[in-house]
Order: sequence, then structure tokens, then C-alpha cells
Amino acid sequence: MVITDMSSRFATVPSISLHRAAIQGYLVGLLGLLFVIENALSMLTTGGSVTDVSGIVLGLFAIGGAVLGYFSPQRFPRGTEPAPPYLYVLAGGATAAFAVTILLL
Repeated sequence: MVITDMSSRFATVPSISLHRAAIQGYLVGLLGLLFVIENALSMLTTGGSVTDVSGIVLGLFAIGGAVLGYFSPQRFPRGTEPAPPYLYVLAGGATAAFAVTILLL
């Protein structure tokens, strides 16, 4: 029986590593996109109101914050650190919830 050192074979395989600020920006961006879509549909079906317009503006600000977090992670505390595994799980759950919400609108 030949036993080889498995760690040397997998040492060159790159792993996925995103900045903490990029994952958090993605989550805020999903929330902002949901605000924009939901309030835009509400505005189209029931007519424009101050609540709908402010929801769209809030969603656009959230999307802007998400873009800032993705492209400038150094602006956030611990933003350039690698994201912990729980943020990947949270992002997956949030993506699934977003998809279900959009399908039910």
C-alpha cells in the first residue's frame, strides 16, 4: 500500500476568498434591489405616493452602499479581511429568499 502526501497536491488549488465588505455589500445590495423592485411595482399598480418614492430612493442608496463596499473595502472596519464562512451561508440564504420573494411578487 502506497500512501502519498495529499496536502502537497491540494496546496496549489486556489480557494474562494472574498472580502468581508464585498459579502456585506452584496447583502445590502440585495435588500436595496428588493426595495426598488417592490416599491416600483407598487407605484405602477397603485399610483405614485411619497412612501413608494422614498422606498425607491432608500433602495438606490443601499445599492450605492453595496457598490462602495465592493469597490472600496478598505473604507469599512475589517473590510479587507477574508469573509468568515457564516457570511457565505448567510449570502446563500439571502439569495434564495430574494429569489422566492421576487417569484411571489
